Amino acid sequence: MDQLKDYFVILLSAGSGERMGSIGKSKPKSLLKIGNETILYRIFQTLKSKGAKEINLILGFKYKKILEEMKKFKDIKFNYLVIKDFVNNGSVYSLFKSKDLWRRTKKKSILMMHTDLIFNEKYIDNIISDKRLNVIGVQKKNKIQLKKNSFVAQVNKDMRIKKIGKYSEIKNPYGEILCINKFSRPMFNQLIIFLRNYFKKKNTKITWEYPVSEFAQKNKLYTLKDQNYYWININKPTDITLAKKILN
Repeated sequence: MDQLKDYFVILLSAGSGERMGSIGKSKPKSLLKIGNETILYRIFQTLKSKGAKEINLILGFKYKKILEEMKKFKDIKFNYLVIKDFVNNGSVYSLFKSKDLWRRTKKKSILMMHTDLIFNEKYIDNIISDKRLNVIGVQKKNKIQLKKNSFVAQVNKDMRIKKIGKYSEIKNPYGEILCINKFSRPMFNQLIIFLRNYFKKKNTKITWEYPVSEFAQKNKLYTLKDQNYYWININKPTDITLAKKILN
């Protein structure tokens, strides 16, 4: 019940839902409803049930609407930072900017998530309970199940991350990236330093998977074996339909 009590929980929620069509223009994807509840509300409920007392968010697109949703939770402390130029900055920049909130705390470890996810909470349970301190969440899938543009991970026999990229870029992928990750405090600090140097050579309008893949070449990041519960990244209207079907 209190797995997340000592964690710095960071939710990346700055981007817009361009692939959602007209419904993605009026509100962030995290505020789309599955049944009677928004995706963000479901995530908050899950985190609260696991002992989170404080949740940190990186916001951008129509962020004031997300602030309204946060008011439904009176017993959780929220901290947030707004990326004003979210159009020209990708999720890796949101991850980097989370340092501004993280450094105010003395939390031991970091749980990083996106807010456009519908998932089985066993993923969080297993990632948090694993003895390894730095875990990239991956759903086990075979090649037939993977889509061309899916972000996937290649691992070695010890489940250490070798490379992350699109399915078309990775040989022998183990499974699809979940966007649910755990970092120790020292590793997260190293990641922030790495990203600061990374941005000196490359722009910030990129998704987090590519820089983290490069970071994993010299730093030991792992994933868990045989994690194959339901998980949907809400990107298109058809994903909403699928999520409703699974949850019903």
